[in-house]
Amino acid sequence: MSENPSINQYAGTLKPALTALTIALLFILVPLVGEMLVFLLPAPIAYQRYRNGDGIAAVTAAGCIGIAAVGGSFFLGVWLAGMATAGYLLGGFLRRGSRPDLAVAVSTASAAGMAVILAGVWFLSAGKLPSATMASVLDESMKQSVLMYRQVGMSEADIQQIMPVLKMYAEFIRLYMPAMIACAYGFSVLVTYGLTRGRLIRDGALDASSLVPLSRWTSPDALVWAVIVPGFLMMIPGIPVLRTLMGNVLLVAAAPYLAQGFGLVFFFFEKLKLTRLMRGLGYVVILFQPYLILGIWTLGLFDTWADFRKLRAAGVKPA
Repeated sequence: MSENPSINQYAGTLKPALTALTIALLFILVPLVGEMLVFLLPAPIAYQRYRNGDGIAAVTAAGCIGIAAVGGSFFLGVWLAGMATAGYLLGGFLRRGSRPDLAVAVSTASAAGMAVILAGVWFLSAGKLPSATMASVLDESMKQSVLMYRQVGMSEADIQQIMPVLKMYAEFIRLYMPAMIACAYGFSVLVTYGLTRGRLIRDGALDASSLVPLSRWTSPDALVWAVIVPGFLMMIPGIPVLRTLMGNVLLVAAAPYLAQGFGLVFFFFEKLKLTRLMRGLGYVVILFQPYLILGIWTLGLFDTWADFRKLRAAGVKPA
């Protein structure tokens, strides 16, 4: 019996849409798991746009945003609006065969910009200051953390011992939230770009021979100064505003080295000839281990000088 082309077409359209909507629902309904999976949301939207066109991808993205805004809150809708924007743009960049660094950078900036604009409109209409709202949210989060520690039987003495650490984390988030938002979107875009491009290549929809292998991508050499200079400026005493500003610049400028670090991971996985299953398990382990992500970033930064893949020796210029 021959397959019905129309059924295959509908299945090819519905599958990425259902995947994206499922991630959005899990984000609202299942704590922790949904919060981790939401970083993969741009992938099915990008795939949808590449395979099925702009219109259905836009409808899929709007559906995800609507689920978060109606079922969760305005700010959850804002977060997903950024993710959906990134996915939609990635699909366009992949369709045009754009360079990976351009696709990731523009999609990340657009996602963060979309979130900032929507949040700004809310703050203006509500007549609230972002700093005051952030302080209130962080204070409530600390109270909830202390309550959870008491529920699991932690003694008051132990709770008081970890309070300085909690306050330190809260202060770091308050000062560097803009950069953290940009880096979170950047991480999502980086991971989902690789996943989407790999899936399109396996489907035969994308010609791998015309693309820059992610395992050979490296950041521009001059970018390292955007990490070094703000780092030194942060050490100037007595100017807290400068320290905060430079800290945000440093965090954002350092983010591409995470992409370079993942390039090294791809390279080593290829050298070890790991199966697709083993690579997938490796990526899942990395996704759930913040210290591994920090290690990959460090590896990417030092690759600027160490050239672990010997790209410069082979005459490959940085992007």
